[in-house]
Amino acid sequence: MPTINYAKQYAQALSQAYPNVLHFGALFARKQEGDYRWSNNNTVEVPSVSVTGRFDGSRDTINAKQRRHSNKYTPLTLRNHRVWDDLIHPRDISETNQVLSIQNITKTMNETEKFPEKDKYLISTLYSDWCATGRVGFSATLTKDTVLIYFDRMMEMQTERNVPAAGRILYITTEVDTLLKNAVAFYRVAGDMSASIQRALSYVDKVQIEVVPSDHMLTSYDFTIGAVKGATAKQISMFLVHPSAVITPEAYDFAQLDPPSAGTDGKYVYFEESFEDCFILPNKQYGLDFVVNDLSVSTATFTTAASSETDAVAGDAKVTMTAPVGTNVLSGSRYFYATQASTAVAVPGYGEYVTKLSAYKEFIPTTDIINGTTGNKITIVVSDIEGRVYAGGSADLTSKAAG
Repeated sequence: MPTINYAKQYAQALSQAYPNVLHFGALFARKQEGDYRWSNNNTVEVPSVSVTGRFDGSRDTINAKQRRHSNKYTPLTLRNHRVWDDLIHPRDISETNQVLSIQNITKTMNETEKFPEKDKYLISTLYSDWCATGRVGFSATLTKDTVLIYFDRMMEMQTERNVPAAGRILYITTEVDTLLKNAVAFYRVAGDMSASIQRALSYVDKVQIEVVPSDHMLTSYDFTIGAVKGATAKQISMFLVHPSAVITPEAYDFAQLDPPSAGTDGKYVYFEESFEDCFILPNKQYGLDFVVNDLSVSTATFTTAASSETDAVAGDAKVTMTAPVGTNVLSGSRYFYATQASTAVAVPGYGEYVTKLSAYKEFIPTTDIINGTTGNKITIVVSDIEGRVYAGGSADLTSKAAG
């Protein structure tokens, strides 16, 4: 039997199967040819174009002509290099009436190991990469009373960021599927509901909903062999995505079956190798959003001191953040404070919108002076660019004395 590298044909067959065998098949299977190009076997390049806005014209003069666009290619190296091999004795095949054939072995491996692993790699990698862009997801243990509220918040954010309404996909666990169906049935009969619930009900019929087993929706996995739950994994309960925000490049470099030989002790040897990954396209992070169970607010620590500015007045204070600092500060982070006389204002939950809480005022710690009474309690929270909280803490306030 000749040895044939059938990697290309194998990859094509897998690609055709993806929509039917992967829970996130719609993300793997969409046409992506225009979103990237291959520069070598394990690197793709993503094009991006930017232009300036329009400007006023004149009937009497000719505007100065200049280049008003720029374009570049961003290289992305595939991080997921996976291999699999197997030894099969010819008698194992003949003595099982062909059940233990090469085709059956690879089919079983694909369906029970590879495809679940690909699902798990995609969801955990997208979540990690999304967080790395400076985004904070919602954290909630969803109930019938809250599932539509969080769904509405996710949809609202994507609409606010000009993510196309058509084509969004909501991936949910089986438990959330039950909650969502119960909530929709309840509120459509109830009639009396908030504006948020009304919007969510209208969205439900416009979004493709896919139900995914809960063990395929975790924030991290151990991929040493296959994919098992990571030590710090959290449950993702809802994942809203527009497929245009994601690419899933994949290259099978090698897939080959060697016939029995002296070098293999008379056994068939099968080996396959792939380079694959998933990426959020540049500036498309707003096309994704998550609800994750049991995330907790990090502790924000800081000091306050009386302002020494020449024009400082009674109550003026300067804040110095001691945590989070450095790499623990998300890109685009915003800061908010609230003061109260005897007890500290509560820190909002992880992922909650501090921008919607009237007690809090936004400030910039490195430049702004705040005002409050010495001895009062001050609470400071840190949020992502959307105003979703990820760190917070309280302390006694020290400010400039009167007189």
